[in-house]
Amino acid sequence: MHKSDPCLVDRIQKCSMAAAACGVTVGSLVLIGWAFDIQAFKSVIPGYFAMKANLALAFILAGISLWLHKPRDSPSPFPRRIRQSCALAVAVIGGLTLLEYLLHWDAGI
Repeated sequence: MHKSDPCLVDRIQKCSMAAAACGVTVGSLVLIGWAFDIQAFKSVIPGYFAMKANLALAFILAGISLWLHKPRDSPSPFPRRIRQSCALAVAVIGGLTLLEYLLHWDAGI
């Protein structure tokens, strides 16, 4: 059986928490930009295209899902269900957006 390096595991967990926080922060700022018409918040990189609100929501949901990722021996199934629901919502948003482009269809998202 293979033993994992505790320092490496700790660094990877810290990186995943940082990525989750970045996703939630960026998505939240973009949604605030859309809600209050703040152009600087709508675009992640100034001068580039604005991020769509559905993508910002997907960033938030993906960040939440990643943040709630815990080892399998978690005693409560609640975080797992929330994590899976967020991941499913991201997949649905992505799938609907892809269908909009492929089928020239307006799903309203």
